[in-house]
Amino acid sequence: MTEYCALYDVKKRLQIQINDVSSDPELADVIAEAQTIIDVDLASAVTTPLTTVPDLIKYACADLAAGIFKSRRAKAEAHGNDLAAGFRKAYDEKIAKYLATLSGPSPLHIGEDTT
Repeated sequence: MTEYCALYDVKKRLQIQINDVSSDPELADVIAEAQTIIDVDLASAVTTPLTTVPDLIKYACADLAAGIFKSRRAKAEAHGNDLAAGFRKAYDEKIAKYLATLSGPSPLHIGEDTT
């Protein structure tokens, strides 16, 4: 399976030193989770998993993985929820932009409550 982003991309967003490997197993898990979420979000518009990863999707994956990582640690950090929400918003914007490049305005309204 093609990786949508690398550990480096997520570490950069979280300001974790590249040579600090203490969080690597957890980061690998959240990257895999982010890739699965992206596949579900894109499945109505493109064949997933992607074989070629556009830059917008790479950035979106890193944003989402960083947000998931921060959400998991939010209990230990008072600002964790706000930071995770910021990463999720960045992810939503990038996915919407990517879907718009495929066929104009997206029928998928990411982040909207449809209930």
